[in-house]
Order: sequence, then C-alpha cells, then structure tokens
Amino acid sequence: MLDAFSKIIPILLLIGFGFYLNNRHTISDEVISGLRKGIVNIALPAVLFLTFKNMVIEKEFYLVTLITFVMLILFYSLGYFISKTPYMHTNLTPFFMTSTAFGTIGITLYSAVYGMEYLDQYTIFGIGHEFFVWFIYITLIRQHFEKSRFSWKTIKGFAESPLIIAIVLGIALNLTGIGRQIETNFIWLGIENTLEYLAGLITPLLLIIIGFTLKIERQYLQEAAKLVFVRLVIMLSIGYLVKFFWINNLIETNPFFDFGFFTFLILPPPFSLPVFISEYETKESEAILSNALVLSTIVCVILFISAFILIQ
Repeated sequence: MLDAFSKIIPILLLIGFGFYLNNRHTISDEVISGLRKGIVNIALPAVLFLTFKNMVIEKEFYLVTLITFVMLILFYSLGYFISKTPYMHTNLTPFFMTSTAFGTIGITLYSAVYGMEYLDQYTIFGIGHEFFVWFIYITLIRQHFEKSRFSWKTIKGFAESPLIIAIVLGIALNLTGIGRQIETNFIWLGIENTLEYLAGLITPLLLIIIGFTLKIERQYLQEAAKLVFVRLVIMLSIGYLVKFFWINNLIETNPFFDFGFFTFLILPPPFSLPVFISEYETKESEAILSNALVLSTIVCVILFISAFILIQ
C-alpha cells in the first residue's frame, strides 16, 4: 500500500504544479500548446517505437487489435442511438462516446505507476485504436458535418501520423528480428538511448500539462457532466461485457493487462476532438465539449489513482 502511494504522489504533485502554473500565469497557453505538439509528434512516437520493438508479439496481439477496433465501433454505435433521445440530443454525443486520449493521458498515467517495463500491457490496445481513429472516427466526423465520404486524404493522414510510423517501424523490427540483430551495435545503442531520453520526458511534462489545462466554467458544468457520465457508463459496461464474454475466453490475461484495459476504458476522449468540430459547432457547444474534456480528465485521474491503490 505504501509503495502504491509513493507512485501516486508524483502524479498528484506534477498535476498540482501544472495547476499552480496556470493560476499564476507563469506560462502562456501557446507554450503549453507547443509542448504538447512536441510530445505528441516526438516523445510519444519514441515510447511507442521502443515498446512495440521490444514487446513479445503473439497471436493475442492480433486478437486484441481486432477486439479493440470492434469495441470502439460499439461505443460509437450506442452513442449514436443515445444522441437520438431528447436527453442527449446533440451532435457531440456520438463522437464523445468513443475513442480515447490513448497516448497523451493513457501512456502518461500507466507508465507513471508501472514504468516502461509493463507498458506493452497497455499499448497493446494502440493499433486497434489508431486504426479506428483514422479510418472510422475522422471519416464519421467529416461525413456528419461536411457530408463528405472516405477519401485518400484520410489514408495519407494515417500514413503520415508519427504514432503510426513509430508503431509500424517498431513491429517491423520486432517481427523481422532486425531489432535483436542490431541491439549491440554502438550506433543503434546511441539512437535507442536518445529515444529513451525522449520517452522519459512524457510522464512529467504531460502531467504538468494536464494540471495546467484543468479549467472548468460553471455555466457549462451540468451539460459537460452529462456527457462524461454517459460516456463512462457506455465504456465500462460495454467494455467489461466484451472482456467477460470475448477477451477472457480467447486470451490469457494478467493483472497488468487487466489494469491496462481498465485504464483504456476510463480515459477521456481525444483532445483533438474540439479541433475537428470547432468550425461546425456553435461557441456554446464548443465550450461544453472543452469543459467535458477537462471534467472527463479529472474523473479519469481520480478513478485511476483510486483503482491503483485498491489493487495493491
């Protein structure tokens, strides 16, 4: 139990430090935005590359990829039907109910308590998630708001994504055995050490950024809370039904995988969602979405910390 608290304390301190920086106006929003872009485009790919290069890839990997993809489609489908009810009748609902901040929040929290050693037990959900985001999620958003269809632009965006490039390269070196052949080469060791330094930046910097962005406007809290509550109900109920009836019957799981799965389900939606819909929605809807993302992040951190302490 004490060991659990020792791992949680840095999370709380770094988030608190970010919150302090925001209240003191020590750092501008532009600086935080630039840091986030650098992390997403450089440091996160470094983590994913190293993780997929070193992980043991068995048939379970492909099953989890397929299951994750299908599960995210189920989340969206249920969100779509709920959006037709008077209680949740908004354009935001179906898109808020699926996809996650897989890298920016998920990897940050999971690696904060388990480190790089067990990170593959969480990142195993990454391939299915990224395929869903690029080929289904973005396409559905464009279809809904622009009435446009699937395009080569989507494929181009997928192929150029730093996260996808890192995952594909990592898997390629892993499956071909090249990664093992070059691991003693002094040049490669230098490159890998550099990537490890970059990977080490993720947890502290993103926790500070999470704390910095914790701003909630009271007038939008009720609508934001509705979105967050319904999302959690959908993801946890459908997610654990899928796990009980499908995953547990096909895959031999372990506590690290189980906690990785729980972490994946409690994550907030991707922080890029406001960027996708800002030009189509009203300022009020955009404000509700931004507040819902912040609230969802707060709830996620609380659930993550509580669950980690309970299982120790």
